[in-house]
Amino acid sequence: MVLKKLNTYLIVLDDDNTLTTMPQFLGGVAWFNWQRSLLESKSPEQVSHDFSGLLHAQHLLYMLKKMDLTDPNIPVVLNHYANIGIHIIVNTARSPNYADVTEHQLLRNGITPNGKPNTLLFKQTGIKNSATQSPNLDKSLICGQGKILFRHPTAYRNGILYLSGQNKGLGLECLQKQLGYTNNKQRQFTYIIFMDDTTKMLGDLHITYHKIPGIHLITIHFTKYDNRDHLPLNPIQAIRLEKQATLQYKRITTSIQRNELLAD
Repeated sequence: MVLKKLNTYLIVLDDDNTLTTMPQFLGGVAWFNWQRSLLESKSPEQVSHDFSGLLHAQHLLYMLKKMDLTDPNIPVVLNHYANIGIHIIVNTARSPNYADVTEHQLLRNGITPNGKPNTLLFKQTGIKNSATQSPNLDKSLICGQGKILFRHPTAYRNGILYLSGQNKGLGLECLQKQLGYTNNKQRQFTYIIFMDDTTKMLGDLHITYHKIPGIHLITIHFTKYDNRDHLPLNPIQAIRLEKQATLQYKRITTSIQRNELLAD
């Protein structure tokens, strides 16, 4: 197969458990989902009583824990596609509050253009604002004649779309509209290749894009770390992980509080 008009191809990648992964349970996707299920309870293992507090805890762990690449060849492969002119962005369920730490994690894992170690690859390959030619959007996503479709914060910065766990299909479509790609034949994509480890996100893309003429959508289910998306089916293993994570998190927060007291 010979690819033609490569600038009309868009690769869209999830981050957690697709590009990068948390090597331990604490701070990973399964841990976050477990903690989210505890929000309505009075469990002694919950790190917060509300969602914003849980996001704060997750942010703290992102800053303290190292993320690993899901495959060591990712930087080489992404640079290959970047060098032949294909656009590449990240579409993540993370909050915009995680933007700094997300970029730091990706840079630390070498996702940079060839020869530019301190520059994020997606800043170069991301789709650009038609007015500013920048891979950024200076406001939240607003689509549908000004209608706000997203209840939680959204942002597009340096080629990374942050959606706070909301619909990735609607988010990507909305981003394309606001950046001037939808009604401009010179800028419209003919192929969108989307990879995610969550089947719901793949389904959201299909629901959104099947009705849009001229766009061929290819979705890829990344399954390498399926076991990190959910707690083990074995209840004894699951309880052991939960208790270990609770103890580890308490040690982290106690250490931070002790250091703050010493600083005072």
